[in-house]
Amino acid sequence: MLVGYPPKEEELEEKGITLESALQAVKQYYTQEFPENQRILDSIQTYADIDADVKLAEIDNDSDAAVGLSALLSLATDNAKELALAKMNAGTGMLGMYIYGISIGVDFDTIFDILTSSAALEISKLMRGNSFSGDPNLTINQVFDYVDKGPAVHLQSFLLKHSNGRIAVTNLAIALAEALNKKNEVLYNEKGLCELLVNLKNIDLLEKIRNTGKNIKDSVVANKLIDLCENYIKISNIIRNDSDYKNIKTLSKGAEEYRILGQILHVNQGLYTSIPDSLNYLNVFQDLIFNETNRKEDKIDILKFTMDEEYREFVID
Repeated sequence: MLVGYPPKEEELEEKGITLESALQAVKQYYTQEFPENQRILDSIQTYADIDADVKLAEIDNDSDAAVGLSALLSLATDNAKELALAKMNAGTGMLGMYIYGISIGVDFDTIFDILTSSAALEISKLMRGNSFSGDPNLTINQVFDYVDKGPAVHLQSFLLKHSNGRIAVTNLAIALAEALNKKNEVLYNEKGLCELLVNLKNIDLLEKIRNTGKNIKDSVVANKLIDLCENYIKISNIIRNDSDYKNIKTLSKGAEEYRILGQILHVNQGLYTSIPDSLNYLNVFQDLIFNETNRKEDKIDILKFTMDEEYREFVID
């Protein structure tokens, strides 16, 4: 669930929504519209008897998913003229989060606040990259790795651009490890540098190393590397310190599940008449289901699953 959502019972009461009034309205509607449907009325009573106050708190009575999704579609249609999606940070990388949030009943204002937070705006910038500075475009999951595990992708890009970049990385990793008393705990390469940067709370130490570090002070490449690291610390602190960062991850995971479901439904748009096409269909289907871990041992052989009863029972168990 999203942090701070759903609203607490007292917040619902402030809006004039009580358990009794909500259940009465639902019961009255079904009595008038479907008098013969006793099963629905029975389920309403069951709903009231079993933790009904908790269940009611999970419902956002102010939202209408159909209207919200329709509004998003209209905005997307007129986006070339109005540019409204950009103003609400609903570009191609973030729009799926709006769709997922609305479809599960989160009110639009809540999603808007989350996806226009400082963390979400910085995440969008990272996803777009920067052709002038050479920063690569990132997927949303790569952004999460960037924030939580360090700027590995940016370091790889840095190493490709500078022939002596690896020397600069080694020298900076040594200087940081010594300053943090972790000389024997990390490797002096880009992976070790990432581990050190993730735990660095500010840029003061990097500035000290820039001005006094051995083999760093007078090196242009080393100073560019420090600029990269300082930029990482500033951005990651903004994102990690934002309370909505966890909510963004929740929305992103749901949006990714929707995307995969859409692709799974799409792969069966035609009847395959050749063996290669049929096998390719199975491979695509398999990858879509198990692309989260991308590890061979986690994948299930779909063809074997459908043909081999013993293997199928093993997988299910």
